[in-house]
Amino acid sequence: MIIAFDPTAPEHRSGADTDRLAGLMREFGLPLEESSDEEWDQRYDGLSEHGIARMFAMAARLTGVRVTADLLNGPLLVGAIADPPQEDLQRETP
Repeated sequence: MIIAFDPTAPEHRSGADTDRLAGLMREFGLPLEESSDEEWDQRYDGLSEHGIARMFAMAARLTGVRVTADLLNGPLLVGAIADPPQEDLQRETP
């Protein structure tokens, strides 16, 4: 896994390269640093209110696939995603 995070707590990232999407995350208003409890409460409201839209916009930017209502109204295609072999992870990390 390269990077994983909860959209409501983006400062808690995991994976082989937790800063890989840092610029994009900042662009979409996802804070990357810890904050005080008061700041977190305010931030959480904003992140949870628009979190799904923000994640679809980020996914569209990353994949080039625009998420539309028609796309969401169609059949949902899902499948298991396996972790790549360790040698693939090492090649991806600059």
